[in-house]
Amino acid sequence: MNQLLLNIKGVSCAAINAGIKHAQNSSANSKIEDAEKLDLSIVSFVPETTTAAVFTQNVFCAAPVVVAKNHLNNHVRALVINSATLMRVQVLLVAIKGWIMLIKCVRW
Repeated sequence: MNQLLLNIKGVSCAAINAGIKHAQNSSANSKIEDAEKLDLSIVSFVPETTTAAVFTQNVFCAAPVVVAKNHLNNHVRALVINSATLMRVQVLLVAIKGWIMLIKCVRW
């Protein structure tokens, strides 16, 4: 993962190749390429971290969406992200880092 993401106080990030993309793709070339890609990530937070989320407005939601909605009122300790959402979360964490830096500048 991007080294900048590791510098957010109270947030720890890790990513591995768990073979998720390998299992999803069938061609030999894509299996070789995917063997080197990170496809599972965990982002952990210190206890009592406040979180917010935006969810789909569809009546029919996937199970992870239902579970996340039910847990949002509690303090979130970790996010487990598979290959389908990993890139979006990396972009989000970079944005969070930017907001933290901006808030520090404004307070200064």
